[in-house]
Amino acid sequence: MIYLLFIHSFLYSFIILHSHPFIYYSFLFFRDIHVSTLFHTLFQLQVLAENAQKDLDEVVPALDEAMKALQSLNKKDLGEIKAYTNPPELVETVLQAVMILRQSEPSWQEAKRQLGDTTFIHQLIEFDRDNMSDKGQCVYK
Repeated sequence: MIYLLFIHSFLYSFIILHSHPFIYYSFLFFRDIHVSTLFHTLFQLQVLAENAQKDLDEVVPALDEAMKALQSLNKKDLGEIKAYTNPPELVETVLQAVMILRQSEPSWQEAKRQLGDTTFIHQLIEFDRDNMSDKGQCVYK
């Protein structure tokens, strides 16, 4: 930023001392447009940042609650879920979403297979949710 101010001051001084008045006034006009565009862009970025923070403040408590619920699951709970031949719709929907996030086939058979893995809960707790990309996550439709 200091570097830009130095260049701006140097150009400003050079134009004042060595230029025709038309060039001087053109410089002032374009400088003002550039500065106003910069401030407008900064304002837009600030509004976006505030909205993102507001959304984040609403979501973080729900995420913390979900993590606590996930950590409270045990082998008995997973066995009970796995025992369903036809699971309740909400159970199936949640496990389909989990399978999609894990880039697996979103079927009940695949969910039952993964529920049998002794590290399943640990893998869900350690899931890298901060580095997910939109690409390749929804392989199955």
